[in-house]
Amino acid sequence: MSTSHFYHTQGIRGFKLKRMERTNGIEIACITSTEDYVTCPKCRSRNISIVHTGKTRDIRGLSIGLKHMIFRVHMRRIRCHDCGAYAQESIKFCPNSYSRITKHLARYVLALRSAMSISDTARFTGLHWDTVKNIEKDWLEKKYKRIRLNQVSVLGIDEVYLGKKLGYITVVRDIV
Repeated sequence: MSTSHFYHTQGIRGFKLKRMERTNGIEIACITSTEDYVTCPKCRSRNISIVHTGKTRDIRGLSIGLKHMIFRVHMRRIRCHDCGAYAQESIKFCPNSYSRITKHLARYVLALRSAMSISDTARFTGLHWDTVKNIEKDWLEKKYKRIRLNQVSVLGIDEVYLGKKLGYITVVRDIV
């Protein structure tokens, strides 16, 4: 597989393929960053030093056929000479800094969720149920972070009792 293939199928750019490994139906691509101009995540300064570490991080990508794809990223640490911060280099093809999946896999899971349950999506993709739930939860938080109220004409408010553990929830919606 080439670096171009990773860009077009997985959305990975700025990384170079070192080697491929195959174990138990899992494709593992060992990749390293080729970015030379990295900025400090705290102060955005370019006055930094890059420290190569021996640490790797496994990130799950889109499956290729029936084989799962894992990207083993060799991590680099950044030392800023201006603010004195030490930080790990951010991985731009992940949805957030703590994520263990690619943005393309997250979009694929969201597309499957429109036609499948969380359990079916988790079983089909080989992800954990909580991972699928968290992908959808993050997307919903982003989508409904700001709700436009200028089109609301009639507001309906209702309280629903969900049992002793959960108590009451309040549902607010536009009736029209």
